[in-house]
Amino acid sequence: MMKSPYFIDNAISLRFIPFSLKDLAKKYLYNLAAGSNTSWDGFIKVFLKKLYPIHKTANIRKNIMQFK
Repeated sequence: MMKSPYFIDNAISLRFIPFSLKDLAKKYLYNLAAGSNTSWDGFIKVFLKKLYPIHKTANIRKNIMQFK
């Protein structure tokens, strides 16, 4: 049986998350329930929703678009 490259990339990405975070983001990651990070896409959605709420993201986008 052949494994999908998606699952291999997904597992590798999830394993490197702790090395790419610091401070509040790393603390949040370690406080998540065990087994809650089963996919990269799922983690990104939960992570961004918690640490970058919609209003914060919209403000950052507005500032980027108004850059001169």
